[in-house]
Amino acid sequence: MAPRSRVQLQRKTCKWGDVAVWAEAAIRAEARAEEAEARAEEAEARANEMKARAGEAEEFSLAQRCSESQFSFHIYSNGHALDVLKDIFMAVCKQPGDFRNDDGCNLAFNVVCQRISEWRGNFGSTAITILMAFFASTDEFKTKEARKDYAEYQLEDSRFVYEDPDNEDSPGAFLSEFILRIFAVQLNATQGRQIIDSLDFGLPGYQTALALTTAAAERALILARDDLIVEDTSDHGKHKIALTLNQSTNKMSNTGTAFSAGNWETDTLAYMERIEELPFDRIKEIVERSQAYMKHARRKDESTILDGETPVNPRTRIRI
Repeated sequence: MAPRSRVQLQRKTCKWGDVAVWAEAAIRAEARAEEAEARAEEAEARANEMKARAGEAEEFSLAQRCSESQFSFHIYSNGHALDVLKDIFMAVCKQPGDFRNDDGCNLAFNVVCQRISEWRGNFGSTAITILMAFFASTDEFKTKEARKDYAEYQLEDSRFVYEDPDNEDSPGAFLSEFILRIFAVQLNATQGRQIIDSLDFGLPGYQTALALTTAAAERALILARDDLIVEDTSDHGKHKIALTLNQSTNKMSNTGTAFSAGNWETDTLAYMERIEELPFDRIKEIVERSQAYMKHARRKDESTILDGETPVNPRTRIRI
């Protein structure tokens, strides 16, 4: 065989060199592909997390609107909750909601009910915080005895509901500062929420919130009267409720003092009946005067008001 020329050797070397280059390039490309795949997975994870957060936000929005739209004790106890939820979802999301059961458990519906339970509980804690702040800011209520006497006096004939309980002609039902301050917290949390025309009937669900406000105010006074509020001396401002004996379990718990449907549904509905008899002007006055106690001032271009034989529950005797 004739000896190979330098050119032939160079060509062969060049070919093997190309293979080495290609192999190295392929390895680098594979590494880049793996990095890209890892980045894609990371991006997908972030997208899923954002989607989950958006879903939670949407669930909260729906729950908030359910709460504002009379979606309370009497609504979902009568089995109308799912229809209400569908109306709200259509108004908020502009498309029908999918509330089919998943193995007998309607997840979306259950989430909304949980959010509403939390929303209702906020009234109870807010009322206690406001009442204890009032006691702390007034020298004459520094002692437990003074606080108990005050609470008992306010509970007598539902004096805490009125702006001027001694005025027989115009006591100002649901206009007491205590009621307005609790109600203002609800307004502050829900201002700017979307109105549901099929549910609000000209007023964005204030009756339910006002009934819960009044029931929460009564409960706070009862707890103060019975010396069951454990004062928080820290900077957190959260007060605990002392445990009481649960007659069913014979154990100490908060079951009997909780602001729950089991404890307060009947009385809340009694307040609701009286509130539904209030004239539109009174509801408007309550909302407008409550705004003075809101944390954030409302912009001038915003508007909260839209331009309507058993033992007798004493709450049904509220003077309108």
